[in-house]
Amino acid sequence: MKNGILIGVVIVGILVIFFFGDFSSKNHEEQEFLAFQQFLNDEFFPISNDCFDHLNQAVDELYAFTFSDWYFNGDGRDENGILQSDLEQIEDDVLLYEIKYNQALALKKNILNQIESLKETLQLLSNAPLEEDEKSFERFRLKLITMIDILSTEMDEMNKLLESNQ
Repeated sequence: MKNGILIGVVIVGILVIFFFGDFSSKNHEEQEFLAFQQFLNDEFFPISNDCFDHLNQAVDELYAFTFSDWYFNGDGRDENGILQSDLEQIEDDVLLYEIKYNQALALKKNILNQIESLKETLQLLSNAPLEEDEKSFERFRLKLITMIDILSTEMDEMNKLLESNQ
């Protein structure tokens, strides 16, 4: 009888340790994700918003046929250079941010993909031809729009990751 009680206590103890360990691991994973999300809120999203504002302005100027004036004669080129520099810095910061759980790793991978796509899109923009070169400018316009569509898809994936962890 004492052996039965002792075996029961051991089994209950093992179950408590197993479930507590699982709960603790889940809690650490959630805390890591929330901490990374806060880091992104403070560091990445402001730069990302500035980049998308800049790209939206570029698209507006493309369709208004005032792109060259805005980019070459206005402040478009200077703003692009600043954004590229900001992206380099935030990329380093994201790369150095330590993560070990799958959900946060998936988000980190998505953010790094977005940064790379933003850098490529801004680089394309910095090499824009003048509107007078119609063929080159049309290829540039189509490539820019395609790259912005890719960025939108990456943002949708990021939003799904963020929503799945709320």
